Amino acid sequence: MKIMQKKLSRRAFRKWLSSAVGVVLTSVVFVQDINAIKINVNDPRLLSQMMNNSQLVFPKGQYLVNYTISNKKADDFLPIRKTIWAVSVEAISPIGRKVGDIEQLLKILESYQYCITDQESEPSIRLWGVLIEQPDSPVELAALLAELKKVSIFRTREDGSGEIHMGNSSIGSIPLAKKQDM
Repeated sequence: MKIMQKKLSRRAFRKWLSSAVGVVLTSVVFVQDINAIKINVNDPRLLSQMMNNSQLVFPKGQYLVNYTISNKKADDFLPIRKTIWAVSVEAISPIGRKVGDIEQLLKILESYQYCITDQESEPSIRLWGVLIEQPDSPVELAALLAELKKVSIFRTREDGSGEIHMGNSSIGSIPLAKKQDM
């Protein structure tokens, strides 16, 4: 398999993703600041969906995309699945105590397709916006949500309603609704 490469602006990248057919992403890197965004997605349609999600802000600048041409036909690709949106924090308290851990978050997400954007507000506080493709299995979804509860301050999962509400969201380790799956 031959790996191909493109360097695109954010706008051109979004346009290319929406028209990419029969392509498997092998890596995507934001050229200006590799710590500003972390992308672990191989389906261009999923990444296009994530880039169009208003909860994550993709920085302006150049994106370096490595990809291969798939041997699958365009109609063989699975439909886009729902996502989970989470917000995590990494901060140093005034007394020097560390709160949050991006490395633990990355470890939890290693087997999932995800995108993380860094919303650094000041040197001692970093907010991480995370979009993760939801697993199909209810057991795997429940396990992922339980793990995210340990490292995120907020999470919500798409449930088909098109809205963030008390039934699909939770803050910290306290669910907003009395549901066992959050």
